[in-house]
Amino acid sequence: MPIAILAEDDNAVRPLVKGILQRRGYTVYDFDNGMGAFDKFQELRSAGTAADLVMTDNDMPGTDQGVSLVHAVRREEKQDTLPRTPIVMMSGMTTSKAGTVLADEAKNNAAIFISKPFASPTLITIDTAIQQAQGLAAALPIPASGAGQAAPASGPTPLSARVTPAAGTHAPLAARPRSGKGTVS
Repeated sequence: MPIAILAEDDNAVRPLVKGILQRRGYTVYDFDNGMGAFDKFQELRSAGTAADLVMTDNDMPGTDQGVSLVHAVRREEKQDTLPRTPIVMMSGMTTSKAGTVLADEAKNNAAIFISKPFASPTLITIDTAIQQAQGLAAALPIPASGAGQAAPASGPTPLSARVTPAAGTHAPLAARPRSGKGTVS
């Protein structure tokens, strides 16, 4: 069964998207913040399992955790030879300059950006975004065996050391509080 990691703080949107993914056959690990989602992503990869999808809201408590999560995922993937993860970013900030910046961030990180509220029927919007994200992830290079830097024996490198925000616009996930909210279904 494919695995999806969902980061969405909105208590109305999270169960909607989770239900859609479950109906598509995914086992869904859902979190109300980016840090919990990244912890699960790392846990899976450490166990030799690649998530089949990461979906993240951008505007969660703190600041723009979605962009930081995307950066962290892409950096973590460079450490192993597991398949690259399709990523879908979601945000309601689409009518301003912020929306343009988010769309550019998605594009620069081989992710797909969709706006909320979902303009077309939700299933079609999400299905299309997932298909596009799968194509982008499949095109990303995978390091040759042993080419990635191994994590230190004491455990993975702290997230704050791997996430380098662009010009102070994206605070590292490790600098943000964790809510502990996460479920799996």
